This record gives sequence, C-alpha cells and structure tokens, in this order.
Amino acid sequence: MHEHLNDYNKILADLANLDVIIPDEDKALCLLNSLPDDYDHLTTTLLYGKSEVKLDEVSAALVNHECRKKEQKTQNSQTEALVARGRTEERKSGKRGKSRSKSRGKFPAKDECAFCRQKGHWKKDCPKLKNKRRRKRF
Repeated sequence: MHEHLNDYNKILADLANLDVIIPDEDKALCLLNSLPDDYDHLTTTLLYGKSEVKLDEVSAALVNHECRKKEQKTQNSQTEALVARGRTEERKSGKRGKSRSKSRGKFPAKDECAFCRQKGHWKKDCPKLKNKRRRKRF
C-alpha cells in the first residue's frame, strides 16, 4: 500500500509541476477509485455520510488499514502455529483453565471422598465402599 500511495503522490506532484490544479476532494476520490476490489468495504466506509472527503484522511485511513491487516496476519499465523502444536492462546499467555481432557476424570477435593463424593472422609475409609465390598464377598 505504501508503494501505491507513493506512486499516486508522484503522479500528483508531476501534475502540480505542470500547473494542473486538482481539488483535494477529487484527488481523494481518484485515490479511492484506484484501489483494488478488496478495499471496497473501506472505500464505502470512508465515503458514507461525509459531504467532503480529504486526501490526507484517505491516505491516513489506508495506512492504518494496512497496519491492521499486517497485525491480524501476524496474530493469525501465531494462532495457527499454536493450534498446530495443540496449544491455545490462554496457555501461551500463562492463563490456566479447565483441562479439555475427559480421560482423567474429576479430582476430588482434599477432604472429599473419591468414591461417594461426600466430605469428611477419604475413599479408603468410605462406609459406602466398605458395604459394597462386604456384599460382594457374600
């Protein structure tokens, strides 16, 4: 985009050297019309609801748009790399959440029985588990 803007500004400078006077709004509109089709949304946004369009505003918007596109591309490539490695953005930034693995099951609290999920005793001392084992023996 910088190259496109530089080329456009060179053409405008050449025309100014030839004493051709072009109103600022016409310069801005010509610049918008010279953009590729993937800038149609930005062009519509810049033209919508404005009575006058200025070349400086259009140029600044184009540069900002290009910077945002590059930034998004960088973020997308980083995200793709993390996905390829099986990691998420939260893991990269140090945030920890619940595990997605279902094979491990739920870990009981420190004072909670792993068998009946009641608090106050451990699985080895669980009365329900002991009753179940006694019934199996007989």
